[in-house]
Amino acid sequence: MGGRRRLERWARVSVATAACCLASLAVGPSRALIAPGDWRPVGQVGGPTPAVCVQGTLAFVGIGPRLVVLDISTPSAMREVGATAPFSDFVQDVAVSGNRAYVVAGADGLRVLDISDLARPTEIGRWNTPGFANGIAVTGATAFIADGPFGLQVVDISNPAHPSPVGSAYSMNYAFKVAVAGRYAYLAAAGAGLLIVDVTNPANPREVGAVDTPGYAYGVAATNDWVYVADGWERLQILDAREPAHVVAAGSYKTPGWAFGVTVSGSRAYVADGFKGLRVVDVANASAPVEVGQYDVPEGHAGAVALSGNGAFIADSNNGVHAVRRFLLTRTRTRSSIGDRLNFSVFLGFRPPPMKTCGHFVA
Repeated sequence: MGGRRRLERWARVSVATAACCLASLAVGPSRALIAPGDWRPVGQVGGPTPAVCVQGTLAFVGIGPRLVVLDISTPSAMREVGATAPFSDFVQDVAVSGNRAYVVAGADGLRVLDISDLARPTEIGRWNTPGFANGIAVTGATAFIADGPFGLQVVDISNPAHPSPVGSAYSMNYAFKVAVAGRYAYLAAAGAGLLIVDVTNPANPREVGAVDTPGYAYGVAATNDWVYVADGWERLQILDAREPAHVVAAGSYKTPGWAFGVTVSGSRAYVADGFKGLRVVDVANASAPVEVGQYDVPEGHAGAVALSGNGAFIADSNNGVHAVRRFLLTRTRTRSSIGDRLNFSVFLGFRPPPMKTCGHFVA
C-alpha cells in the first residue's frame, strides 16, 4: 500500500509541474520566449588571439572570429588597417602568399581571402574541411591543413575561388599544426607525437612514419634536416630529420611553461611557452640546447610566434599581440686561446636576459 501511495503522490506532483510549465508558456506576446534562431550577429570586437603571420611591415592576426591586418612598420605603434567580417568560428591559423591569405577557422574550415585591398580583405573561396581546421601551411599551389580529428588534408589552391581537396593522410589521428620542408609534411599530432608524410605527389600523400614524443604535440616547425616540436608539458623536442623515413629524437629543452608553438630561424628556436611567454633557445647543438632570451607575458598565454627582422610578434590568447625586440648577443674579446665568446653570461649559468617589449596591440 505504501508503494501505491508514493506512486499516486508522484503522479499528482508530475501533473502539477506540467500544468505550471504550460501556464508559463501561455503568456502574451510581450513576454514570449525568443527562439535561438531569432538571434543575428550585428557586430564583434576582440576575442582570443591564437594566430599571427608576418609579411614585411604587415601582421595578419587571428582575433576571435576575424582576421585583422596590422601595420607593424612602427612596432611601438601598431595599428589596424583592415579586418574581415566575423567567420562562424574562431581563427586558428593563417598563412599568406602573395595577395592571398589562407585562414583556417576551426569548424568553419578553409577561407581564401584576397588581400589586395588591405582595408577590406575579401573572401573569394572556401572549403569546409571534414574535421576542425587547426593549422595550415602553403607551398606553391597546395595548402596543407591540420584538420583536427581528420589528420592531414591536402588542398589544391591553384584556383583560389574553388579550393579542391586532392588527398589526405593519417585521417584517424588528431592534428593541431603542420609544417612542410622539402617533400615532407610534419604533423603535430597531440598524443601521437610527430607524424611524417611524403607529399611529393600531393594527390597521393604517403604516410612515412611517426615519432612518439613524450608529451602532447601542439606545434611544429621544420627545416630540411631538423624538426622542432612544441610538446606541451614536455616543452621543446628536437628531432633529427636528415633521414625523413627514420626521424629520431636528438635533444630537448625544458622551458618553464608549456610549449604550444615554435618558430625557427637559423640556430634559434622561438617557443611560445604558454603562461611563461616567449623563450628563445639556441639549438646549434641539438643535444645540448641553451636558453638565450625570454619575454614574460604576465597573466597571458603565448600560443604562437612570428619573426620579422630583429623582432618577434607573440600571439597571446589573453592579451592580443606583443611586439618584442630580439635580444642581441654581445661579443667580448678574451686573450685566451678560447677566442671570442658569445653571451658569456649564459655560459656562466646566469639567467638569460629578457627581450625588450616595443609594442602591444589589443582589439
